[in-house]
Amino acid sequence: AIQSLWATTLDSEEFDPKDWLERVNLALFRLGEKQTHSATIGIAVLSKNRITYWSAGHLPLFLLLGAGNDVVFKSLNGRGNVLGLGTTLNLTQQHIDLAPNFPVRIVMASDGVLERGTMTQQRELESLYHRVKAEGMTCLNTIDVNDDKTLIVIEKNYSVRRAAS
Repeated sequence: AIQSLWATTLDSEEFDPKDWLERVNLALFRLGEKQTHSATIGIAVLSKNRITYWSAGHLPLFLLLGAGNDVVFKSLNGRGNVLGLGTTLNLTQQHIDLAPNFPVRIVMASDGVLERGTMTQQRELESLYHRVKAEGMTCLNTIDVNDDKTLIVIEKNYSVRRAAS
């Protein structure tokens, strides 16, 4: 059901995370009449100078901002309830504005990867990031947790490029 609803957005010029999460919530709630159908979903919207995060019961979006010894750890805690458990959804997005030429490492993961969830600390995130860089996604095989292991890592240098004149 979720994949089908996602597929319906692929031809749209504008994607509205709140609207889509509300549609997924209602679909799961209706499908769960006899047995609960639920999901946690996080959506990160990356634009030129901003990252916006929507969460429906998902872990925060973790960020390592800057480079070298000047790295700042930040989490975006968009708030929202688990999908499929009721007809209404209380969603609050959170965003961060970024300056030009600003390196960012973005980590989105399930609790099978980040067991400490919202309590995840900078050193844990940096360690995971360096393991992914060195070993690739095979590093997930060493995490001894009986849960789903979903991990997305994005490196982005928010920069403004000037056209040659």
